[in-house]
Amino acid sequence: MLNDTLAATATIAAPADSEGRKKGRKSPAKLKGIYERMHGSGVWWIRYADGGGKIRREKAGTHSMAVALYKKRGTEVLQGRKLPETLRRAVGGGEKGVQFGG
Repeated sequence: MLNDTLAATATIAAPADSEGRKKGRKSPAKLKGIYERMHGSGVWWIRYADGGGKIRREKAGTHSMAVALYKKRGTEVLQGRKLPETLRRAVGGGEKGVQFGG
């Protein structure tokens, strides 16, 4: 008799699946260095320190692309590469004596 009472109270106390739970899309897991500038935009960015210690930010696109890019940049930093290929620019190429920007 006591077991029947305990079983009945246990089923009453447990909430049903449809009660008190939010339904909808799960938000991606929070990872260090990966963020969404405008919440809900779907555009993800990464933030990391390069080989020289400078903080860099890059637009990555989707969350999965941001995770992959963050891992890639971390590997490059450990290998001693200072800048990613998208940020490398040729310096020079102009004539001597020409000043840019002022």
